[in-house]
Amino acid sequence: MTIEKRHHILAETSGGKYTAEDVYNLEKYGVTHPRDLAPSPEDELPEGVCVCGVYNCPDGYAHTTSGY
Repeated sequence: MTIEKRHHILAETSGGKYTAEDVYNLEKYGVTHPRDLAPSPEDELPEGVCVCGVYNCPDGYAHTTSGY
């Protein structure tokens, strides 16, 4: 990670809302912190439900690993 002068300048102009690292992360990843990329608990499927929505789907492994 290379925080440059522009990141510090933008952080200063944010009025304390962002640090230089936050500005860098926003520029590079689109979020201020890696936890913002974590899946939401609401997005998790109940136990035994495939990403296609079928309970105990016989093709569940293929669906999960192929990016269904």
